[in-house]
Amino acid sequence: MQNSSISEDQTILALLQNNDEQAMERIFDAYYPYLVNTAYHVLMDGHQAKDLVQDVLFHFWEKRDSITIESGLKSYLRRAVTNKCIDQIRRKK
Repeated sequence: MQNSSISEDQTILALLQNNDEQAMERIFDAYYPYLVNTAYHVLMDGHQAKDLVQDVLFHFWEKRDSITIESGLKSYLRRAVTNKCIDQIRRKK
């Protein structure tokens, strides 16, 4: 089961590198709620969580041709959101 998700991730990433906007829509549809929930648990603010996830996904789209993902796409995006949350908390202190 995990091999099929890795294979699907590789397919989506290949489509992204070819500027396929539908691939990005698939990523958004599949992971946005999960990523917002992840950010909310760190920030405890729904609006900030949504804004932060949109920023991460936009940055992901901008860097699509140079991103290399060793783990699964979901894990990569979760780590990116968590790191962005930590950065935001540090800036507030």
